Formats: sequence, C-alpha cells, structure tokens
Amino acid sequence: MTKKQQVGREPLERAMRLRSMLWDGTPEEREAVLRLCQEDPVAFFEAAVWTKRVKVVDEQGRERPAKYPATPMIPWPRQADAIHSIVNSVENGQDVLFVKSREMGASWITLGLSVWGWLFKSWSSLLCSRTETLVDRSGDEDALFQRIDFIISHLPQKWLPANREDFLAGGSRRRHMIVEHPDGHSIAGQATTQHIGRGGRRTMVVFDEAAAQDRLESAWRSSADTTSCRIAVSTHLSGSYFTRKLVPDSEHNDTTVVKLTYADHPRKGANAEERIDEDGLVTGDVGRPFIWTPWLEDQLKRRDLIDVRENVLALPTTSASAFFPISGIVRQRSRQSPPRRCEVIRGELVDQPSGRWRIFNEPTDESILVAGVDPSYGTGAANGVAVIMDTSNATVTALYVDPHTAPYDMARELVQSARTWAKGAADMFIAFEVNGPGASLVHDFERLNYKSLYRQQTLNTTNEKRSKRVGWLSTRQSKRILFGDLARALHDDVIDIQCAETITEIEDTVIYSDGGIGPARLEIDETSSAREAHGDRVVAVALALLAMNNAPRQGRPEEEGLPDWSVGTLIGIPEDLR
Repeated sequence: MTKKQQVGREPLERAMRLRSMLWDGTPEEREAVLRLCQEDPVAFFEAAVWTKRVKVVDEQGRERPAKYPATPMIPWPRQADAIHSIVNSVENGQDVLFVKSREMGASWITLGLSVWGWLFKSWSSLLCSRTETLVDRSGDEDALFQRIDFIISHLPQKWLPANREDFLAGGSRRRHMIVEHPDGHSIAGQATTQHIGRGGRRTMVVFDEAAAQDRLESAWRSSADTTSCRIAVSTHLSGSYFTRKLVPDSEHNDTTVVKLTYADHPRKGANAEERIDEDGLVTGDVGRPFIWTPWLEDQLKRRDLIDVRENVLALPTTSASAFFPISGIVRQRSRQSPPRRCEVIRGELVDQPSGRWRIFNEPTDESILVAGVDPSYGTGAANGVAVIMDTSNATVTALYVDPHTAPYDMARELVQSARTWAKGAADMFIAFEVNGPGASLVHDFERLNYKSLYRQQTLNTTNEKRSKRVGWLSTRQSKRILFGDLARALHDDVIDIQCAETITEIEDTVIYSDGGIGPARLEIDETSSAREAHGDRVVAVALALLAMNNAPRQGRPEEEGLPDWSVGTLIGIPEDLR
C-alpha cells in the first residue's frame, strides 16, 4: 500500500473505531465519543451522520448505481477541511460561499452542521431553497428537512434532548419546516424570498443550490439583518447572482470561500494528472490547466462543455471571451504568495491582520518606484486600489485596497508613502484614472505639493506627445490600449504579479458582446458605460505598467513653467531623436 493510499484510509479507520465505540463500546467509551463529537464537528460526521447516495464511483473511475443508498457519511480530507472552515466562519461571523462540483456532499455537510450546532452549540439555523416543496415535502428525499429527519433518525437516543419521535415528521417538536429544541433554538426552513428571516435572529442562514434561486440577490441582502453568517452552497450557473456577483466580489467582503471539486474526491480524483487544455475543448479556455482523471475522461463523453465547466470543474461560464492570455495568467499563478498586511503609521509599515496595504516586496532606498491608482468614491460600493511597482523588474511591490478610502485620502496615503517607506531613489511617478472619483485627485495632489504625475497622451498618432492634462482618461479606446499593453506584458512574461486576487480579476476580464472590456460579473446586468469604468485591481496594475513605461528617465517630475520654445519642440521632432 502506497503512502497516498494509507493517508486516504485514515478517516475510514478512525470512523470505524468511533462507530464501534459508540454502538458497541462500554459506557465510558460512548461518553468519550460524545465529548469528542461535541467539540469536533468532523468527529460528529465520522461517528454518527448517515447520508443517501444514488451513485458510487468504482476503482476504475466509472459511476455505478449504489447498491446500498443509505451509508455512513465519512468525510474525506477536503470535506473535513470544508467542515472546519464553515464552523470557524459561523463562530467568527463571516459569510461563506461554498463552490462545488456536482455530488460532492456539500448540502449534506451544511445540513449535518445545522444538526450538530442545534444539538451541541445552541445554534438556530435557517435553511432556504428555491421553493417550499424543496425545503420540506413528505416523501421527497431531496427536500432539505427530509434529510434533516434522516440524520436525526440515526443519532443515538441519548444524544437527543427528548424522545426521538418528537423530532421526526409528525412529532410534537417537528412541524412543517421546523425542528424545535426544548431549550428554544431551532432549525427552520423557508422558501427564498426578498424578506428572508425578517424579524428573527439566526446563527446562520443557508441558501442551498443558491445559483438556481431567482430571488437570491434580494434574499442575500435582506438576510444580513438576520444573521452574521450567510452560507451560499452551489455549483455555478451562467447569469446567476451567485456566479456573476457573489463569488467575484467575495474578497471584498471578508468572505470565506470553500471549494470542493471532483479532484478532491478519493475516487473521482484518483490517478490524477496535471494537463494543459491546449485547444480549449475541455475547460473552454485555451491554455488553461486542469486535473485529468479517468473519471473526468468518462464524464467528457457524456457532458457538453458548459456542463463540464460549471458542474464538474466548478468554473463560471460566460458567453464573452477572455481578454488576457491564459498562459500568462498560469505563469503568474505559479508565483503568487501571501502578502504582509500593514497600515502606515507615522511613515512606517506596521503589521496589522486586516491592514489595507498588502506588501509583497518592501522597497529599498535604491528602488525606482511607480504607482497606478484606480480610485473609488469611498462609499463601500467598489474598491479604491493603488499598485506600486518596482521599475527595475516590473514587480508589483505593494497594493493598497480599500472600498472606504475617498480620493483625497487616497492621495494623502500615496504621497505619505512616497515620502517615507516607499521613498526609493527618486520621486514615485503616479498614474491615476481621472474618470468619476478620480476627477478631483489632481487637486488633491496639488494641495500636497506632489508633481510627479502622469500626463495624458494623444493616441494613435506617430508622435503620442504628452499634454498638460494630468491623469489617465478612461475611454473605450484608451482602455483597450491600456489593457492591450498589460496583455502583452503577461504574454511576454515581463511583469511579476504575486497577488492572488489581482490574478483572479485579470483572469475574469472578458470582451463583451458589444466590444467593451471588463469583469465577467458585469456582463449581464450593467450598461456598457458602467462596465467601462470597472476594473479595480486590473486597472490599477495596468496604470502602474503605464507609469513605468512613461516615467521620466531620472524618476523626477517634469519642470512646470514656461513653454518649451526649443527648435526640436517647434518643428515636432520626437523627444527620442533630440
């Protein structure tokens, strides 16, 4: 037996010991199992949770009908990680996005945790699905509360706070869409509406198969008043609020993202190989890496590309085309690393877990730095982002990301940094977007007496001369040129981006059907003009690259004053020829 196979057997062997002790052990052993399950939710699944399945995967990766549908639910390692992540998020008051392939046990995990919390932690949970019949309908094994009944029916009687029959269908504490605990907390259910849980308080609210819920957007927002932990469990679905909005925006909201795919399954992921989709026929993206397994090969014969992408690979599908080269994105992902999170206090970087600065390579006194800025209004609706880049190797040194920083505060933050910890060997050259919230930034920089700023250029001429207008104006033409330069840098591998969130935003940038460019999440419900203004990290990185390519050779601001009356300027000779 290989080491990998031994590791795979550990959960099974532990579960067999726990179940033997629970049902056939001494009173002391049973009490020990109970204490363990009260504190460890994974042990609760291993010792006492049962599930139902209609298919199994054999050792050759082929799906077969399950001979025994009812079976103990013994979490494999990635399921155990998911269980712990969700419990930590509930306890810390964080939302959870549970992104999955089909038939990965995700719904059973959230239902089992609802019972565990109800039984041992005094949790009150609210379970939501698209319709009332999907929440609770007698005889429907797919309904959420029928599965809750199934889990409770297999628990030891001594673990329950009253007779088992009281908590099963028809019992005194089990009514339609609710299971009550004698102490007052409950597991309740509701069809998804725009007024989820109004008037109540819940430990967590679970949206099962969230992408298929028509009212998810309004329900997700309204449930924020009901709970500190909202959990959306789903595969991707083209055009859904889950796929186009919740998952792409998750990093903005301190949200836990849990992902379970076929590659995490012991049988579906067996004999795995890393491959590149050279022609895009597997993933839909030319050059995208994927995990090949015998099970996946069998599924490719039975499913179309969109089905494979959404329900197997757990990737969002868009009708638009990716703008940036996948091969370049793959290279960037191989270099990503966690940043140091900091705040700038009296000109120095001070470590803080939720610091707005993300530092990847702290600059030195010899560094020549530039910055790109995509400001926001600071109202929390969109991120304000600043990217600092080292011109010696086109490496992203630091990012500032915050949805609550107004333009004038962004200018102050950047100038303070440029004069202290990011001083480098010359003045930092800054390029910023002047559309919308950036319109006032030039005045903010002037008040701070900071002049090392990018000036607009005339586009598509033989001599793209700089004008006196400060900042970069976003138009459809200028944005295509800006993003085109970034795409070329990614393709030629002349830029280094270690930030995982930035790489994800780059990967999600698409060409819309009307010719616009922007995040895939805005493809459906935003107007063309609104989409052109979005980009956050992508725009900021591209502006940093623009600043690097246009910074004064000495790294100092150009002198303001009288016009240049030199002969070269008067007759229009390009600067490089003087």
